[in-house]
Amino acid sequence: AGIPPTVRITAPAAGSTVMEATTIPIVVDAFDDVQVASVRFLVDGVSVPYTYNLFVPLGVHRLTLGVQAVDYGNNVGVATDVVISVIPDPPPVVTITSPVEGGTPMEGSIITVSATATDNVSVASVVFTVNGIDQQADRSSPYSITYTVPVGITALTVKATASDNLGRIGTAADVVITVTPDPKTTVIGRVVTLEGTPVEGASVMATACHAPETGVTS
Repeated sequence: AGIPPTVRITAPAAGSTVMEATTIPIVVDAFDDVQVASVRFLVDGVSVPYTYNLFVPLGVHRLTLGVQAVDYGNNVGVATDVVISVIPDPPPVVTITSPVEGGTPMEGSIITVSATATDNVSVASVVFTVNGIDQQADRSSPYSITYTVPVGITALTVKATASDNLGRIGTAADVVITVTPDPKTTVIGRVVTLEGTPVEGASVMATACHAPETGVTS
């Protein structure tokens, strides 16, 4: 029987920490008195393809890396296992930028609801929820929607969630704003006949007309 190869893992170092869903290089030194024929990597005891790059799986807390080297005499050298810790991929960070806390939009008005969202890899989408109702997802920055404030409510609670490429979800702090009632239109005056005689008990209806070309409402 010949002398088996000497093999050791030089990276990652034992006790190091990596993040799930990332790719890390595995670096190995292997020596033999004649020649190393092959090197086999083991991850948690399972043989993986001969590669220097390892995709860290989701949902694990640690990995045990091993390696074996074989020479042309079929002598097998075994490296000391390297155990590394795996931390979870963080969710996106999302913050509502509009409306702001303390705002007082009027019922029936149109407001912009917007947020910023960041992730260590990528943000897949942002979903706004207004008074418990999810709005259409926005999949590109800047993340915003337009929203018509319903008539007859007194407050709005705005929420926002962001999802990343792995499905991790980040949640923004809620924003609560007070909705003010529409003061309507007040008509002051009197109704008279063509001769100028006042008409008692007359009813008056005011109609608003909007001119798109000028933007004026009268």
